[in-house]
Amino acid sequence: MAATNTVSANDAKVLDMVFNPEGTMLPDKETEAMLHAAPIVIEPELLKTLKDLETQGVQLAEQDNIDGAIQKFTEAIERCPTYASAYNNRAQAYRIQNKTEEALQDLNKAIEYGNGQPAILKQ
Repeated sequence: MAATNTVSANDAKVLDMVFNPEGTMLPDKETEAMLHAAPIVIEPELLKTLKDLETQGVQLAEQDNIDGAIQKFTEAIERCPTYASAYNNRAQAYRIQNKTEEALQDLNKAIEYGNGQPAILKQ
């Protein structure tokens, strides 16, 4: 029995950004509107906490403690559900664990909340 794989247009865009971040991708109307939206503003004190959690998560990932890293990234997301960078980092941790569906969901969130902040999407 042959397996069939279907990828939505949105997932195809995400995969293209992940595997070809330097490529030239012309934005569709939805993406164009998102690019012109104002970036989400996070209070400086909360942002420091979020970045500290991310740093801890990255350190855990570098020590091959991917579950611990995911916990730190998740904690950051719970504190600020619109913090795109934590979604992006957690997606990379899920990718390491071969949890493709979870990684794609987080990448979609990173794209959604990372409007106006293309550097987040290229981490």
